[in-house]
Amino acid sequence: ATDLSRLAGDVADRVEVIGFADAPSEAPDLVVNATPVGVAGDTLPLPTLGPGMVVVDLLYRPAVTPLEATARAAGAVATNGLGLLLHQAALAFERWTGQVPPLDVMSAAAVAALAERSA
Repeated sequence: ATDLSRLAGDVADRVEVIGFADAPSEAPDLVVNATPVGVAGDTLPLPTLGPGMVVVDLLYRPAVTPLEATARAAGAVATNGLGLLLHQAALAFERWTGQVPPLDVMSAAAVAALAERSA
């Protein structure tokens, strides 16, 4: 197996995907929203968010998602999915062309496009 697939296997062995009905009583260190919930303003059932937690909402529109705003207000470190989208695109570009893409240009273009769609 490649280093990447070994790493993925190691992570998979350590991650337990749970439903919120089965959520443990202790707060998790990491919360990841990999669903479309939140796009239309609907909300996720969440554990209690607070300092020391990392919250990642893979949505990237709006620029600050409701989950991201809620997490930050609770003192958690939070981010949206734009960085993941950019790095996936950069990796695909590099694999197709053999050239390292200008991530800063791609980032600026993505932010501008999202701002235009929001206007």
